[in-house]
Amino acid sequence: MNTQTFPMEIFSKLLQANTTECSLSEYLAALLKILGTQTGMLRCTLCFLDTKHEEMYALASYGLQYSEIERAHYKLGEGIIGTVARTGTPMIIPNVQNEPRFLNRTGARDLEHSVISFICVPIFIDGQVRATLSADRENGNIEQLKQDIELLQLTAYLFIPRLSAYHESSEQEEIFFADNDFPFVSYSDKMKKILKEIKQVAPFDTTVLIRGESGTGKELIASCIQKKSPRHDKPFIKINCAALPENLIESELFGYEKGAFTGAAERHKGKFELAHTGTLFLDELGDMSLATQAKLLRVLQEKEFERLGGTETVAVDVRIICATNKNLEEMVKEGKFRQDLFYRLSVFPLHTYPLRERKEDIIPLATFFIENFCRKNKTKIVKISPPVIEKLLSYPWYGNIRELANIMERAVILGSEKGIIEMDALPDFMLQTDDSHSMHQTKTLDESLEEVERELIVNALENSKGNMAKACKVLGITERMLGIRMKKYSLDYKQFRG
Repeated sequence: MNTQTFPMEIFSKLLQANTTECSLSEYLAALLKILGTQTGMLRCTLCFLDTKHEEMYALASYGLQYSEIERAHYKLGEGIIGTVARTGTPMIIPNVQNEPRFLNRTGARDLEHSVISFICVPIFIDGQVRATLSADRENGNIEQLKQDIELLQLTAYLFIPRLSAYHESSEQEEIFFADNDFPFVSYSDKMKKILKEIKQVAPFDTTVLIRGESGTGKELIASCIQKKSPRHDKPFIKINCAALPENLIESELFGYEKGAFTGAAERHKGKFELAHTGTLFLDELGDMSLATQAKLLRVLQEKEFERLGGTETVAVDVRIICATNKNLEEMVKEGKFRQDLFYRLSVFPLHTYPLRERKEDIIPLATFFIENFCRKNKTKIVKISPPVIEKLLSYPWYGNIRELANIMERAVILGSEKGIIEMDALPDFMLQTDDSHSMHQTKTLDESLEEVERELIVNALENSKGNMAKACKVLGITERMLGIRMKKYSLDYKQFRG
């Protein structure tokens, strides 16, 4: 290493890799790898503060195994990392064997046969220490360690914008666990948006229409809305409109009287009656027949109905939440879905995002499923191999979260003997290259750049609540340039106000 150009030569390489076009986990891993490989540092770790529990945990690292990263937790004031987090003061430890506060909690260092030097710097967000960046090398002299500290401090500045957004998301949005199988892990900006919308609409009786691909958590969203609503202690009734034959949906929804049809031996209450004072979730709404749609519209408007084969009017107080993966607008044009019902249900539309569009959530979700299945099966997985992580991040996930959960369960079973999930624990179809999918997913450079540019503009307008001047300041362009780009992408600043 040329000490005359260090650390600015290395910092220049870090700047070249400093991009917002990848997930937070990919971004941090890439920069830490450059930091480690270009300096000869053995390990580099970024720890983040969990303010609720006042504990630092490893968010990303270079040179640590998965099981070692899992052990990297420090209470404020505990160990060197916890001390730096509490005091906000960088620390240089020439030889960790002479420092009683050094815990070696990860177990990654051979302290009996090596002299290990350790350095750690704080990362400030909004005037408070929210993260630390640390590294160690073998037998570093004091001048070299001072240069290391300088480089770590420069690198920390690069991390601040992305960590600030992550901190805001983790502070403002709680992670929902509406059931044990499909949790919300709110790391991505897209999930942050959904969680915000859930909080906004939950206190009202407004009808919600949840739209998105299968397996993206539409039922979980409905459960979250119900649990955060004033009706949380009232019935929450679910019905899958696609799972029942057309001739049974009406009787399941509205019930029937004794003798209404052959086999109707007694009065049967429908889902609407069972959900009285509570919430009714209509899943796969697009599979409902036109005749049933008409009756549903009447219930929404009049809040009453008659059971099948009866004349008595039944009044109900029910909040409706619907979900579909179908294009209802196209169905309205084709005469397959009532337009008046569509508008009545679309009071508060909520769109879910496919997993391939929020890659930041893939590994945290996979880790959650692995831990969950390990507890159930009384087995242990200590590591996901790097090739598997890369495959999980690059796979398109057409089955979304449900597909990820199933594949992780399979991986736990096949990887339990070694305690490591290797590539052979993944199904064959994930390891094969599908040319048709690859061609379908390929974009030109211009298309990719336009997609990134539009997302940056939308984020700036959302954060500034439609304030053009503030958005321009964030983007570093003039209002005229922003206006041209907004026109190009059919964006209106008014839609971001509110």
